Amino acid sequence: MGANKLCITTGGDLPAKYIIHLAAARDNHGWKMVVANCLQEAENKKFTNVAFPLLGTGTSAVCWLLIVIDG
Repeated sequence: MGANKLCITTGGDLPAKYIIHLAAARDNHGWKMVVANCLQEAENKKFTNVAFPLLGTGTSAVCWLLIVIDG
């Protein structure tokens, strides 16, 4: 999956029906754009709840504190 993209899968054995996987460029603008796209997709699909873990702490290796502070 390329930067600034998202992919929807089933929740599998998790209590969630769906999971929206995100991939963003390694900068705050990329993350803001992909989160906005995620929220738009959730609205389009009529999802009633959305939860975000600490974004950017996986393969992007972005410091979570910088994301929270820049918010």
